[in-house]
Amino acid sequence: MAIHLKEIIATVLINGPTFIIEFPQVYHGQISQPAPYCIEYKSINALGFAEFYQVFGKNEADISQSILPIEKAQGHFLFIVGEADKNLNTKVHAARATDQLRRNGKNNWTLLSYPGAGHLIEPPYSPLCCASKISAELQIIHWGGEIIPHAAAQEHAWKEIQKFLRKHLIPVVTSQL
Repeated sequence: MAIHLKEIIATVLINGPTFIIEFPQVYHGQISQPAPYCIEYKSINALGFAEFYQVFGKNEADISQSILPIEKAQGHFLFIVGEADKNLNTKVHAARATDQLRRNGKNNWTLLSYPGAGHLIEPPYSPLCCASKISAELQIIHWGGEIIPHAAAQEHAWKEIQKFLRKHLIPVVTSQL
């Protein structure tokens, strides 16, 4: 919605792509199609967990029609990346997004990248959920992450999210004296 509504002035994207996945996006009657899903790149690890790390964007041309025009956004972005994410290749997707913004003369973004952190970066002191079942899939999904670096990432990211939101959402009050 940040690309469509100028009222959205701050967006936090945690391990998310900036292209359409799964279902078409409809906005004001305009339909944008999702990126092709290459099921042959889905893998099952030694524990039997499904990894979707490679199913999107093996070939840049495959997703080019599904990339969101984030450069149209008026607000600021905070991209948070767990480098041990086994669900999405978020490091590559975040690099693509920041390159897209840079090419369009935008500097309205911050990128935080955490080695050892998985897909589900949640508030601090939440336990690491490295795998779970979701209703849409038959297998257990591997989210990735290593306990200590993931916990450190959650703690640091939470503070940075709060700083980012305070900076962009709380108006600066100046003295009237």
